[in-house]
Amino acid sequence: MHPLESCSCPDARARSGADVLFLKVPASKAPSVETPFSDMSCADVLPADKPFTVAPRASAPVARAPRPVRLTQLVLVPLLIALAGCSDPETDSETIAERAEPGGVVSRELVQRYQESADQLLRLLDDDDNADHVEPMAQALVDQSLPLLDSVMLRYTECTDYLQQAITLAQHLPQLDQASLDRDYREGRGLPDAPPRCRDAAEILTEPAAAVIAASTQPPQWRSDVRTYIRTAQARLDQLQGVFSEGW
Repeated sequence: MHPLESCSCPDARARSGADVLFLKVPASKAPSVETPFSDMSCADVLPADKPFTVAPRASAPVARAPRPVRLTQLVLVPLLIALAGCSDPETDSETIAERAEPGGVVSRELVQRYQESADQLLRLLDDDDNADHVEPMAQALVDQSLPLLDSVMLRYTECTDYLQQAITLAQHLPQLDQASLDRDYREGRGLPDAPPRCRDAAEILTEPAAAVIAASTQPPQWRSDVRTYIRTAQARLDQLQGVFSEGW
């Protein structure tokens, strides 16, 4: 767009009494490369028989537009913040240590919670009206066993591979039947070789998992089976007291 220039036309000066800035130019007389604006006369810009619009020359300074924010400023900073927080919690040994906190107050509370949940589940088995509550309570024991097994892995490093595989049971449990659970986890056929104490420790997870399936399907004598599973888990927890109580 070409800037408009003031022009000292006698007709315009007579009408306005001041230099004027012409804001409308007939299309036939618009500035072009061949006819620069500075070479045009007032008669060319403002024919006498055409309407025109005039305005006083502006004297106030034109406000400068705010400086635009660069796109890289909008994208780069949030990206750097997001990348700074990335980690792999499932393979980071420090994350496992923070979650388990072996020998600390949190581990004591986790052990007590597991014991209380197991006792409550056994009481539910004695009341026919509470049958629907057995499965969710057994599932709670499965969830509560996971940080406890983290503590075992930190103490018994030879159990790490075995217990890491055993812990996958928690996410696969909804798709397992009793036979698959017994074969792959309780009997350990789907798990790597490990010393007996690793297999014993895993039972604080695998036995409540068996109770979940039994309470869900309710085969004959399922209450008796669930009671056996939970008592076995309690016995394994007692055997691990030495691991959990270090530093208490």
